[in-house]
Amino acid sequence: MQATSSFRPAGARRVAIWAGLLLLAIYLLSAGGQPFISDGEVMLITSMRIIDERTVSLPEGASIYPQTVRRADGVLFSKYGLGQPLLAAPLYAFGRYGLGKLIGAGAGAFYVGRFLALLLPALATALTGGILCAWGARLYGSARAAAAPE
Repeated sequence: MQATSSFRPAGARRVAIWAGLLLLAIYLLSAGGQPFISDGEVMLITSMRIIDERTVSLPEGASIYPQTVRRADGVLFSKYGLGQPLLAAPLYAFGRYGLGKLIGAGAGAFYVGRFLALLLPALATALTGGILCAWGARLYGSARAAAAPE
């Protein structure tokens, strides 16, 4: 005799998508459009330099941030790796050179790119929340248990 299960992958997928969208909506509604700490500013500057200048070095003005390091030849770099700037760079490029032009932002297209690049943590959190919800549904065999585990 075969045991029946109420687990439906489509239902779990739907719950995971809604959980991710809910997290994204909360972040979007509370996003200020500015980095909260200087780590975010250095990440943003690095992302912009990758797209606009095709370099990972930072401008001299970035030396005010403690998250920078100067090489022996005087060139300035971020202390951190390139992971986040590389992930944020396409968001910045799409915002500045795609969406910004599409909506006719003119010189303000820079700010559209900046805002989209700063959404990287929100997008990562929403994706992670959705994945965890899907994993929970699979683990518990129930979309309801994944959305509100006891």
